[in-house]
Amino acid sequence: MTYGWAILVIVAVLAILIGSGLFSSKSFSTNSAVSPPQLGINRFYLSGDSQGNQPQLLINVSNNFGYKIKLIKTNATFREASVPCNILSGSDQEIDQGGNVLLKCDLRNMDPRPASGTTAKIDLRFEYINCYEAVNSGCSETRDGETYKHTIPAYIIGYVE
Repeated sequence: MTYGWAILVIVAVLAILIGSGLFSSKSFSTNSAVSPPQLGINRFYLSGDSQGNQPQLLINVSNNFGYKIKLIKTNATFREASVPCNILSGSDQEIDQGGNVLLKCDLRNMDPRPASGTTAKIDLRFEYINCYEAVNSGCSETRDGETYKHTIPAYIIGYVE
């Protein structure tokens, strides 16, 4: 009979812990971004279809190259589906050294797309032009037969809100 109370207390404590969300998938998932240091992903937000949210990925990217770059194309890929990302902050695609830009990837047309309440890996592909003054002062894609367009792969792993 003495052990009956102990078991009842353990069940009550477990019920409280589970009810508080301590054992939800969100509490065990960590958001992480892997990118080269030259084009850093500072933070990101990944939302799904739940609670009236528009499925989207918001990414804050910083230029750590040491010179200006022109971001010309960014794609987000989940499994086999890929969508373009657009610049939200800043008036143009050129990012000064040390500058940040906010990108938005609209995931509504992605099929399949990450489901709310899960953790998803999304591959990113950044295409940019090297705008280093001494080499490519006009910030053009090609000049004198040289190509200044480059690609950087990255990925994020995050909880889908």
